[in-house]
Amino acid sequence: MDSTYALAWNGISEAYSFLADDFWAPRDAYPKAKQAALRALALDPDLAEAHYALAGALLWYEWDYARGDGELRRALSLDPDNPLPHDMLAARYLQQGRFREAAAEARTAARLDPGNPRWEATANAYRARVDGGVHLLDSLRAAVREQPDKQHVRLRLLSTLLWVGRMREAAAVAAGMTRDFPGWYNSHDPFHAQLLAQAGDTLAARRVLEVVLAYSRDHYVRPTSIAGVYFALGDRESTLEWLERGVRERDGMLQFLDVWEWYDPLRGDPRFERVRRQVGLPSLGG
Repeated sequence: MDSTYALAWNGISEAYSFLADDFWAPRDAYPKAKQAALRALALDPDLAEAHYALAGALLWYEWDYARGDGELRRALSLDPDNPLPHDMLAARYLQQGRFREAAAEARTAARLDPGNPRWEATANAYRARVDGGVHLLDSLRAAVREQPDKQHVRLRLLSTLLWVGRMREAAAVAAGMTRDFPGWYNSHDPFHAQLLAQAGDTLAARRVLEVVLAYSRDHYVRPTSIAGVYFALGDRESTLEWLERGVRERDGMLQFLDVWEWYDPLRGDPRFERVRRQVGLPSLGG
């Protein structure tokens, strides 16, 4: 109705960004997101939301950290009370291993939007990287004991265990959920296959992996998610192949390679380090 409505163009950009990685292949979504954000900025150069949207395309898809961080800072300067740029900045700090700063930015997002449980959950998760999640995990375990029939409580415990790298305990929680809440996961969920492998049930893990691979032929699945399954199965070659495929497909989660401790055995491998360099992560010791 109004082709000069900058906020609407920004909304189109954010919609494409939302689809990217989780639902659409990044190459199909992010160029459209960037184009719409640039259209919004041409109409209103001081639209904070459009600077944030452009930062997302530059950071998550193009891996252009200098320009992306600049757009993010511009969004924050124009609208410091918007929780979204603070959440993105928290993720940037996380990628760099700056866990305390990541937690602080996530807490800022939670303070700015107290009615949104997403921000508080993110702040708790980032804080868990500072102290190993000891206090948060203790409270979540207590909540599970008090409310064993609440699926969302166990899911939060599971996600926190995954976040802090306690894969074996996460696998045990997932096994209990499978018993008590049949169908809590999608049949094509690669994380379920990864958890089964961590629990030692390699046959079941491979069965789920077959479903995931079949699903991925017609639907986008993050290559990093499939790489995680192969790593849990002890298949180093396939892990590296899928991480390399992630580079080709511009999988944004590759930016968190240095945060995932379970990949520590691959550090120093020439292929793994090449993936890190292609994503733009700092060289070892750099």
